[in-house]
Amino acid sequence: MLGSTLAFIQNNFSYMFKNHQELKYYVVLVLGIPISYLFLFSWDYIMQETNSAWTAKFLFFGLSYIMFPVLAYFFLNESPFTLKTYISVFLSIVIILIQWKL
Repeated sequence: MLGSTLAFIQNNFSYMFKNHQELKYYVVLVLGIPISYLFLFSWDYIMQETNSAWTAKFLFFGLSYIMFPVLAYFFLNESPFTLKTYISVFLSIVIILIQWKL
């Protein structure tokens, strides 16, 4: 979740801080290694626990899709309160439960 949050900030920095467009490339340099490390650490942990790349992939997808509406709401003032978002978040939760429980 931390990796997804930092990746969101990295990708949307120029939209969050419109007065600091020139810093977006520095943000990539500063956050790139920590994000990669967090994703690698998480991937290794899930692979060791489940022995399945598919489980890791779907968990990454599901968790990132749950985080995105919250982050978009707080940082970009985009409303997550739409039918499309509700259905997508619900399906992400279903994907996570399927990968975790089956």
